[in-house]
Amino acid sequence: MPPLDIIPQEVLEHIAFFVATSTFLGPPSDLVPLLASSRRIYSQLSITSNPHLYARVFTHKFDLKPAMRRLGKESFSPVTISAELRRRFIYLKRLRARADAYQPKGEKPQDTLHQLLLHSCIWLLESDGRNERQLREYGKLDCWLHDFWFSHDGASRAMHMIQDNEWPIEDQNTTLAMWLYWLLVEPGKSLEIRSDIHSLPEGRPDGRKPNDKTLDVLGAFALAAHRVRTVPVLSRILYIQLVQYNISVTSWLDFLPSSTFHVSNRVTHFDQDIELTFLPVAIPAILSFLTLVSTHTSPGPLLHLSLPLKSVVRIKPSSEWDSEWARCKSMAQSEHNACFTEAFKPGR
Repeated sequence: MPPLDIIPQEVLEHIAFFVATSTFLGPPSDLVPLLASSRRIYSQLSITSNPHLYARVFTHKFDLKPAMRRLGKESFSPVTISAELRRRFIYLKRLRARADAYQPKGEKPQDTLHQLLLHSCIWLLESDGRNERQLREYGKLDCWLHDFWFSHDGASRAMHMIQDNEWPIEDQNTTLAMWLYWLLVEPGKSLEIRSDIHSLPEGRPDGRKPNDKTLDVLGAFALAAHRVRTVPVLSRILYIQLVQYNISVTSWLDFLPSSTFHVSNRVTHFDQDIELTFLPVAIPAILSFLTLVSTHTSPGPLLHLSLPLKSVVRIKPSSEWDSEWARCKSMAQSEHNACFTEAFKPGR
């Protein structure tokens, strides 16, 4: 009998937990040799037979309290949390590989792209620090977004549309990706990426700097705001929702629409099916454009390699995004009433 087979279950779980959390970033891959050591150990420590262990690993690697605060503690169990742990690292590995960030000309977007963007937005809205670190340091989300928006064959197709003197595509994927960009941009600091993705595609004649590409894309979406059909939504500041009015002639009288026309995003989050609707792409584009153009006073690129990602990750409480979360859920509803929701914070 191997020595590990005689260790009590409680001690074995403690060993497994410390092995799984020996490194913060990435999946608990150090557990694999331990699980493969014997059938008995595998039967005691696998994710199906011991979800409690993997729920503990989740709380070490991700932020759980914000989700419990918003969805209700009764919705969480070790089985639910361990399943979410597996789901998250599946998507994080796709982010890290950056396969969904590209869309060669003539091809359709990847089927997983929309869910990847949607889950990433939710994780950032629920971040107390851990979620953002996993996305930026392990998933390389900064690099992924740069490739999506500014690469020659990026899946947003923004550079191609602008070069052809056309408005960039405004759909659910570009909306989510622009919100991700805004959530990661910090006033006074540029979004950090690798230096090797500054190079232009081979044979490209314009030779423009990365900061020119960045402002071109953000500016195009910002200037396209007049093309969005909108209506004001009651909140702490004027926000808009896809329905029937033009952004430049919003009504100050009809704050309460009787019904809305929109496309909501359905997602499975901690085994709950929820619907979210994010505000139009023009809003994060305008915010990002103003943030970057107001701080860029030197001739260097807006996106450059300076410090390790770990040193620039903001420690921002998830409570700062509670209103945004509530607003996304409220906008996914087809009917509204005159009552204040959690999207409205008096005095803020």
